[in-house]
Amino acid sequence: MIKYFVIIVLASFAFVLSSIILRRIILHVNPNCAIQKRMDWKDVGLWIGLCEFVLILMFVFVEEYTAIAIIFAAKELVRAEDIKKNPSYYLLGTLLNVTLSILSAILIKHITIFYFS
Repeated sequence: MIKYFVIIVLASFAFVLSSIILRRIILHVNPNCAIQKRMDWKDVGLWIGLCEFVLILMFVFVEEYTAIAIIFAAKELVRAEDIKKNPSYYLLGTLLNVTLSILSAILIKHITIFYFS
């Protein structure tokens, strides 16, 4: 039971940290972009990012890495027009989010294996 609590706490911390890193990088690359400097829990994008993070975390934990492609496909379907206007912005955001999520998931997985095995 405590193992799952530790996973949830580490994942929450990793999500907040990766969100901050993601925002800073995107604002550094493009200071005029529409992204907010502070996290707003009423922002739909934050919740979409959280869902992406949780999905990637689950896929890494069950070792289904190819399923991460679902995230790219879903974004392409939903944001097709926005992606056509500024493809590098959306590609950077998606790749940063996926990269930080995978790194966080692998780190959390190894921490839990090390401490709870």
